[in-house]
Amino acid sequence: MQCFKRVFAISLFAFCLIVPIVARAQEERTEKSFSVTPGGWLELRADFGSVDVRSWPQNEVKVEVIKWVEGRSRRSASELFKDYEISFNQTSRGVSIVAKMYGGSKRWWRSNDGLQVEFRLTVPQKYNLDLNTSGGSISVDNLTGEARVKTSGGSLSLGRIEGPVDARTSGGSIDLQQAKGRLIAQTSGGGITVGDVDGDVDVETSGGSINVDGATGNLRAHTSGGGISLRRLHGSVDASTSGGSLSAELLEQFDAACELSTSGGGIVVYLAPGIKADIDARTSGGDVESDLPITVQGSIGEGKLQGKLNGGGPLLTLRTSGGDIRLRQR
Repeated sequence: MQCFKRVFAISLFAFCLIVPIVARAQEERTEKSFSVTPGGWLELRADFGSVDVRSWPQNEVKVEVIKWVEGRSRRSASELFKDYEISFNQTSRGVSIVAKMYGGSKRWWRSNDGLQVEFRLTVPQKYNLDLNTSGGSISVDNLTGEARVKTSGGSLSLGRIEGPVDARTSGGSIDLQQAKGRLIAQTSGGGITVGDVDGDVDVETSGGSINVDGATGNLRAHTSGGGISLRRLHGSVDASTSGGSLSAELLEQFDAACELSTSGGGIVVYLAPGIKADIDARTSGGDVESDLPITVQGSIGEGKLQGKLNGGGPLLTLRTSGGDIRLRQR
């Protein structure tokens, strides 16, 4: 019996030593650098992989690609790494990177071979980005230039971008600190959070909340399932949600008609003094309240308010099927 216990203990100890070796991640790194001119473009097309972009005060693009996989032998991992081919090309426009899965591992999408890839990119402070990955998150640090980022499955996170931004994901959240120029942000499944935008804003999600903290241009916001909060707006607004409350803060006179609507929540609109508008507010599931000097037109009914604010101006339409509508002076 003692002999059996001794053999079992030795076998267990040996197994514990072997398992970490087998399960240890295998890794391969590729590094490239390119001398470039500020204002150029970095283009990435990847079958999959996460992307992290940072800027620095050098006229150079640095690329580091990390591939890793767990639970494979060194030989097996090496074969898998070779199947994910990465090519680099430099032209007068800038630098392009193409990453594709070839060979027997093309089946990765179905069998999940466990290959992980990360692109770590460093660009000059004044540079433009055109990034597209079919599977992975994208993160971009502060940058002076245009940013086009797209992923088929992952979140998007951008810092202060001194240029227009086009951010799209098929499944993840979108966060942006700042943009100078037009912003387009679209996701099929996640929330959208936006800081200050010096330009027009077009944001849309099929399943999440929307928060915008400032826009100098016109704004469009739509969500199929979440609340909308819009602050410090200086242009017209078109916002709608199918499932949440809606609030908007209008700081300047808008030139075009505005509309805010929700099917499942209340609406609160804050208007700066002096704004002129024709008000058309209606709710089928609550009350309409206002502390603004609105000259009422027509009959006054429950859940309804029509009139002119400060003599009238562009139409401001407010609609909700499940909550109160409140007009407040900022």
